[in-house]
Amino acid sequence: MKSTFAVDVENKSSVSVIAEEGKKTITLIYHNDKRKVFDDNDKSYREFEERQFRGKPTIVRPIRLFIEPSLKREDIGYLGISSNIICAEAVPTYLFIYEDWNYTDSTFLGRDVYKLTGVIDSNLSSNMQGKFSLLMDKETGIILQFLLLDDNGKIKEKLECTKLEVNTPIDESSCNKNTSGYVKK
Repeated sequence: MKSTFAVDVENKSSVSVIAEEGKKTITLIYHNDKRKVFDDNDKSYREFEERQFRGKPTIVRPIRLFIEPSLKREDIGYLGISSNIICAEAVPTYLFIYEDWNYTDSTFLGRDVYKLTGVIDSNLSSNMQGKFSLLMDKETGIILQFLLLDDNGKIKEKLECTKLEVNTPIDESSCNKNTSGYVKK
């Protein structure tokens, strides 16, 4: 799967394009507290309002995530597919036993990173277990690479950023996709 995205953290807007070989290309846009999901192949889209409770976005606090790892953070919904870069699900679910980590300083994509290595305990997951390597950008906390390795050091799972631009202006029109020619479902 290849994902391309832009995130405006200050205005809580994002656009993500997900292309997976043999599957439909999907565009997700989060803007003005609304989420639109476009199926670019059949020219249709769906629109969702952000979930609110008493007029505020729902938030799952970090301690609740620790106690109940199956919960999902809902306050980062505007990040769309880019939430993978902060490993919103992997870190609290699989990597919360910090004593199993080792870290060193390194570089990746020309950026200073922390390289975390360790083992995901088999009691935490049946499929996400074994040695891991994670490269985290020092400035932003963004995950630039996550590797899950088998006992022989071969890659079982891989999440990798190939380009990162930080503090670059985002064209607001990218969050306002023209819906003419699309059918709302």
